[in-house]
Amino acid sequence: MDKPFLKDKVLLVHASFGEGHKRAATALQKSFHASCQDMLDFSPWIVKKIFSSGYITVSQRMPTFWKMIFHGTKNGRVQRGVEKLNRLLASQFLTYLRKTRPSFIVTTHFFPLYFIASIKQELPIKVIVVVTDLKAHPLWVNQCADMYCVATEDTKQSLMYYGVPAEKIVSGFVPLREGFLINLSEKDLRKKYSLDDKPCLLFMSSLRGRFPFLKQTLRSLKDHFNIFVIYGKNVRLKRYLSRLHYPSLRLFASHEAIWELFHLSSVIITKPGGLTIFEGLYKKKPFIFTHFIPGQEEENMELLDKYGIARYVTTRKEFVDAIYRFTAKEREPKSQYPLKVQDMRVALATIVPQLRTSA
Repeated sequence: MDKPFLKDKVLLVHASFGEGHKRAATALQKSFHASCQDMLDFSPWIVKKIFSSGYITVSQRMPTFWKMIFHGTKNGRVQRGVEKLNRLLASQFLTYLRKTRPSFIVTTHFFPLYFIASIKQELPIKVIVVVTDLKAHPLWVNQCADMYCVATEDTKQSLMYYGVPAEKIVSGFVPLREGFLINLSEKDLRKKYSLDDKPCLLFMSSLRGRFPFLKQTLRSLKDHFNIFVIYGKNVRLKRYLSRLHYPSLRLFASHEAIWELFHLSSVIITKPGGLTIFEGLYKKKPFIFTHFIPGQEEENMELLDKYGIARYVTTRKEFVDAIYRFTAKEREPKSQYPLKVQDMRVALATIVPQLRTSA
């Protein structure tokens, strides 16, 4: 495929509130050979520490408080206050834009939009926003955006609800790492990981490695499934699982070629983070969610449940029932999968020339 940005100076921007926005930006960076910047790197180090660590601490350890923040920022007055606060931190980033003068900015987080808006009248920049959740929070909406790329029609509708014109939104596209675009052989992968022909389950979580119901169900699952566990920094869990010596169990702290495990797995057991969902949707995989961060992850989960491709479980029985339900459905033709998404590169190959000619 032609690389639409090769004629232009492009800046990819994210903000390190969690890993998903960064993964989305770096996935596009490798395709288009563009510069990629963390918005928070332009803030004083103490501000970056407070913003990035504060998000993780509040969202994971104080979920009720985070939910209040998430819904509170949908209020117009609060949004204006957030915008003013953000602009106080903008000077270094604006200096960077004046120096580098990009033709296009592609942002995978709403945070940079407030800074970009303050300089767009000065510099002829076209702005493409990649929404990294299945429902758009109103903070994603900014008049400086020339085009939005979203995963589903539901995401498009949520942007339109907040006033974004339909013609500025393209739906059905997600940012994917290169490995997800490779044609893989299940036979070769099973040989690589020394697997028999049982279906596979993938347990993956955040770096903390939180896995409700895993220990309680592993004994009953091990004879019917090959099981991948990405345990992150949960060393205690690794020690426990290693002592079991189950032949069907494969353990990883992380996995560089995660697309191989997605390809092999019949079900993904995880939390509903945006990029994990996007990659699973592209691979047409069902999800089981055992926990979530209130706010955007909760909305992601509810939307996938509506389409019948995910289930949130709160008991051991619900968990096991969902596994067998989805592994049975995995044998259905992929054409019946209710949500179909393409790689973001396809959308950008069309959007960029249009925006270039409208400059």
